[in-house]
Amino acid sequence: MTTRKAAVGLCSAIALLGLVRVSNALFHIAVIDEVMTSYGGDSDVQFVEVRMLAGSQTFVEDSVFAAFDINANYIADLLVVPSNIPNGGVDTRWIIGTAEFMAASGVVPDFMFPTGILPTGGGMVCFGGGPGVIIPAAPTWTRSDFANYVDCVAYGTFAGTSNATLNAIIGNSHPIAPDGHSLERSSITNDNETDFNCADPATPENNLGLTASLPATESCTSQVPNCPANVDGACMTGFGKGLLLVKEDGAKSKLVAKFIKGPAITQTQLGNPLLSGGTIYDLCIYGANTALLHAIDGFQVDRSAETTCDGKACWKAVGKAPPDGKGYKFGEKAGNSNGITKILVKGGDAGKSKALVKGKGINLPSGITALLAGTSSATIQLRASDGVCVSVDVTDVKKSDPDFFKAK
Repeated sequence: MTTRKAAVGLCSAIALLGLVRVSNALFHIAVIDEVMTSYGGDSDVQFVEVRMLAGSQTFVEDSVFAAFDINANYIADLLVVPSNIPNGGVDTRWIIGTAEFMAASGVVPDFMFPTGILPTGGGMVCFGGGPGVIIPAAPTWTRSDFANYVDCVAYGTFAGTSNATLNAIIGNSHPIAPDGHSLERSSITNDNETDFNCADPATPENNLGLTASLPATESCTSQVPNCPANVDGACMTGFGKGLLLVKEDGAKSKLVAKFIKGPAITQTQLGNPLLSGGTIYDLCIYGANTALLHAIDGFQVDRSAETTCDGKACWKAVGKAPPDGKGYKFGEKAGNSNGITKILVKGGDAGKSKALVKGKGINLPSGITALLAGTSSATIQLRASDGVCVSVDVTDVKKSDPDFFKAK
């Protein structure tokens, strides 16, 4: 057992019971203790660990783990727990995980869940058992009623919520996504940002007490939010054309942002994502009122050179190696970094520079088209953490409705 886990013992658990929501805690006094949504660039490596806070707590059959997007919209059940756990007791843990997590860690999950449901980049996972004090035998209760959950963890690009019941559970969401490392609980104050730490290593533990140590494959400090709340007037403008297309349709979601015929830009000004711990890129979208329209860290791509995507380097230089080349390109079919599958940043003489960002699938932040609906214009900015910020306005709105937006 790790030092962190041993430190949260019987006395502290009993003292903290009053902070757990009593209406649901009667049948499983427990909290979500650790979460991982990807590892080594593989979004199929996922687990959720639960810690029991009182003795003899083994009755978890028919309880539910549910996944939510960045706007707290229900996606699907990760798992309806098929049976009780054999071992109870204060600080006893149990795990649900994917087959890929089992292969990566060597720890057999107590229960398995399928890939492709729990969001990377940003989202939320909740654990509960429905209304009342006894878990329903047929769990048909409403998943979007947060009074039905014992605990939830919101992370990464989660956009916040006005739902008072959910806010009482999560407080402030954790700004870091559990990608390449876990988020691990250190306290119980009903505030995710306070209660969880970015863990290196991750320390999953199943109900038999078997554990593993998984060194982080992505820096905990690298996911610093980089999108200002309003349009940054200091960004480089002068692009002759722009395009913003956003389609929101679950797995069929799509994003395209283009900056074309731009000012003179050198490769050095674009940063260098080829270096370990290198440049982080953020695509920021603003409405006509210049206010940010999505979660605080936007569409962020932070993949250092030692990370592979689809079996090859995530980033490549365009032309020669820096500083003598044109720019950089990024590709990853899975879209593990907030749904982004392609980035091209290319410098050149005036009128020749350009940038392109594409994304698809359920990992894309959602709720943007609804906020853009009816707007007369939008601004897109692409920010390099150690380079330039480029900006273009799109004022010719071709289509704008609650699930599709296109403007040039």
